[in-house]
Amino acid sequence: MLGYDSADELQKVSIDDLYVDPKERRSYVNLLNNENEIHSMEVRLKRKDGHQIIGLDNSKAVRDEKGTISYFEGTLTDITDSKQAEQKIQQQLNRITALREIDQAITSSFNLHLTMNRIISKVVEQLGADASAILIFDQNTYTLDYVVTHGLRDGTIHTTGIQLGQGLAGNVALERRITHHSDLRKMTHNLPELEALIIDGFIDYYGIPLISKGQLRGILEVFHRSPLSSEREWLEYLETIAGQAAIAIDNIQMFDGLQRSNFELAHAYDATIEGWSRALDLRDKETEGHTQRVTGLTLELARVFGLGEKELTDIRRGALLHDIGKMG
Repeated sequence: MLGYDSADELQKVSIDDLYVDPKERRSYVNLLNNENEIHSMEVRLKRKDGHQIIGLDNSKAVRDEKGTISYFEGTLTDITDSKQAEQKIQQQLNRITALREIDQAITSSFNLHLTMNRIISKVVEQLGADASAILIFDQNTYTLDYVVTHGLRDGTIHTTGIQLGQGLAGNVALERRITHHSDLRKMTHNLPELEALIIDGFIDYYGIPLISKGQLRGILEVFHRSPLSSEREWLEYLETIAGQAAIAIDNIQMFDGLQRSNFELAHAYDATIEGWSRALDLRDKETEGHTQRVTGLTLELARVFGLGEKELTDIRRGALLHDIGKMG
């Protein structure tokens, strides 16, 4: 199990050296001293080749007639594979839970900063990254702006007005594909943020374009101070979160656009009605200002009746137009 050729070879090795953490050995001895038996204790041991295994220990202390411990005896079972499978399942459950929390954030809020902060915190937490950031693409100026960062010092990166093709994020946006730099120190391009990132110890970088409905919405960046995982499963999860971020940005921008359109439409509608009411005053000099006075009194009366803001808006428009027949 530990890779030694014989019991004699194994016995020449210090027992403490067999443990990944010698404290586990001391805990093992203390438990047997106090309890006499150990049931299903997990220990991390080192094989001869340096690899680690997880063992399940069941032992008891054997004492002499004076009650002094003579030796320990028991069994050790290699449970490395089952523990790794258990950890894998737990990791998958955690990642599914994180995706659900992101979904809830997307559906419950149209606050861009709040939603993006939730997303990059999950990136760092679930993918084991040291830092992450999200940039938004401005369709009017064709530039990128950082909206949220996690784990980056202020001033490490230029935050606004990044042109396509400029810097790490600008290149990702220009090429519209996932970009991975396994060692930023080896890059030959003279990018503005490289020196600051390297000084902060970051060497591994992933940049993912956030694309929804065929349109570039932004960039998700991941930074780490040691090599990041390149397993397919890890990359697929990163792409899944990037997809959610793109949908979130798309929804929020669409909602903001609808709000802006509704405001502009309502403003134009009110301006038209007020123009007509001024035309009424021009038609009838004797009652100049009459429409505005009636409108003010009507709104006061409506408030006394306890009508809400929506009804007040409709009543105001109706009052402005109550003498529209005079136009004839």
